[in-house]
Amino acid sequence: MTSVTGRRYYDAHLLIIEGHAGSAEKGRDLVCAAVSALAVTLVACLRDREADGQVTLRRCVVRDGYVCVEAEPSPDGADDVRAVFETVETGLRLLADCYPDHVRMD
Repeated sequence: MTSVTGRRYYDAHLLIIEGHAGSAEKGRDLVCAAVSALAVTLVACLRDREADGQVTLRRCVVRDGYVCVEAEPSPDGADDVRAVFETVETGLRLLADCYPDHVRMD
């Protein structure tokens, strides 16, 4: 089961993704691949925006079965960073709705 926790506090965003979906054997799990694609997209978008000064990544941990991203946008980047998080969270929520035995949104 993949567990997703998203929080917003003040202007900062936190997203934690833990576990493997377990919908198929390792290397053939399309649900896990979809979660991973969304997580990697979030990290890549935020790193691009960090290079542009739109966000500060307080934490960015990516390892097998675990992603933790904590980001604080600059005033100029707040809307864009919020949109990135909302887009990824929407994708994760859709996966949780379609595959409730494999993805859980807290």
